[in-house]
Amino acid sequence: LIIACQNGNVKMAKFLIKHGADINKVWKGLLPLNVACLNGNEKLIKYLI
Repeated sequence: LIIACQNGNVKMAKFLIKHGADINKVWKGLLPLNVACLNGNEKLIKYLI
């Protein structure tokens, strides 16, 4: 999910979440939402919120 958020891959993020990916999983101190914000992925930010 983190990689999908880094790359702005909304379709993959939706797939992963639908299949049980934890949107609150911390990676190097960051949540997927933080990663999406840092990379300016507006569509993912809206989806994750």
